[in-house]
Amino acid sequence: MAGIYLSKCEADFGRRDFHLGNRPLSEIAGRFGLTPADHEPAMPEQGDPDRRLFVVVSVPEEEAQGTAFQAGYYRAAITPHRAMRHCGIGLSEILGSTQDD
Repeated sequence: MAGIYLSKCEADFGRRDFHLGNRPLSEIAGRFGLTPADHEPAMPEQGDPDRRLFVVVSVPEEEAQGTAFQAGYYRAAITPHRAMRHCGIGLSEILGSTQDD
């Protein structure tokens, strides 16, 4: 299963990652806009300073086997609110989460 994370970057507080859930890579790759070319070996850093929220998908080795994807991280093209909706996570659940939950 691939892990889906909402990543929030702020200058004053650093980075916080909120676990939205786990889904099979085959279920989310197209819907989340993941491509093998987007592979990053480590958790991606904030790219666009105007985009403080973004979605990252973590793909473990066993999930990547038999696909064009590699184990690692992928910045998703899906908007954060659509990813949250897809995972069935509400804002209140995120606000109640602890760092690195």
